[in-house]
Amino acid sequence: MNRNWSYGALRSAGVCSGLRSLLLKQLRTTGSVLLVGLCVHLFSNLNAQARAELPIYTPTIAVSGVIRVWGSTEMAGVLRKWEEGFKAHQPQIRFDDHLYGTASSIAGLYTGVADVALLGRDIWPIERTAFESVLHYDSTGIQVATGSYDVPKAAYALVLYVNRANPLSQLTLKQLAGVFGVPIETVHGTAISTWGELGLGGSWSQLPLHLYSFDYDNDKAIFFRRTIFAARYHSKDSIREFTNRINSDGSITDSGQLILDALANDPLGIAVSNPHYANDHVKPLALSADGKTFVMADKRSVMERAYPLSRPVWIHVNLPPAGRLDVKISEFLSYVLSEEGQECVIQDGTYLPLTAKLADEQSRKVKPPLR
Repeated sequence: MNRNWSYGALRSAGVCSGLRSLLLKQLRTTGSVLLVGLCVHLFSNLNAQARAELPIYTPTIAVSGVIRVWGSTEMAGVLRKWEEGFKAHQPQIRFDDHLYGTASSIAGLYTGVADVALLGRDIWPIERTAFESVLHYDSTGIQVATGSYDVPKAAYALVLYVNRANPLSQLTLKQLAGVFGVPIETVHGTAISTWGELGLGGSWSQLPLHLYSFDYDNDKAIFFRRTIFAARYHSKDSIREFTNRINSDGSITDSGQLILDALANDPLGIAVSNPHYANDHVKPLALSADGKTFVMADKRSVMERAYPLSRPVWIHVNLPPAGRLDVKISEFLSYVLSEEGQECVIQDGTYLPLTAKLADEQSRKVKPPLR
């Protein structure tokens, strides 16, 4: 089988980067096409399930004019597909794109130079405050995709890791809050400082936790605190934080890689990172939001949002409380949330598509109704 064809088939089917590399290595070693074909079939079925019951985009009215888009550079690929697909239905529409990064997106809205803001992460509190200070209401956020399972810079899921020598296999989110945080009030819970407090016995019981995570102001760290702490905890000072490293040759080593490289040498460590950076000396933990059902991160659990630290990808718009969106913006969002729009997400391969349930929930945020 041609290697380039194999890579393209696996990527189009949505096979994550780590598994793609493993399968292509197997292909080079054995020449077998069966494993590649099987994975293409399985992952294609998974994406087909994601598209099932999504609405078909049918224009409610012919629209024209310019849609001004500001924001995420990482979303450029899927944006192009959305624009091309939408123009096939609405040929009188033009797009004016200014992709300076997510940090520019909300400012584009409240200064009136953008109609659509692409955010490859959750809106930050300072961005929300700025929007509200200017317009006296909040922007409207619509989830348009799910962040990746393991694609760098693509809102990847956050996964908890321990050293492979550690017998721990799972955590609840409440335990996780106590591991990385200190409760603001004792009624919210307790801080956890030893492995025994997480249920490990014997020689582990009195050993301290060593904490590894992203830099405090990193978007991943902000999402982690917002999701896990829920304003009831603040971060421990003992967390060892990592930023991207610029090497002597000018290359960059991602902070997620540095985190798991450090964890590989620390049996007492627990870390926030992603499978893209995993090595043979670390292992992921299953997480539970309700204390009953524990979920391991994989492509399916992230796409279905069953995994608690899956991350959404957003479009924000300026929708006054008693107002209506310009119809061309409503039509565009309707397309993005349709079966065809989510097929664009799959074809681009950077992010994961919304389930039909999620797409329906998001469509209800916009007035007039998207369908």
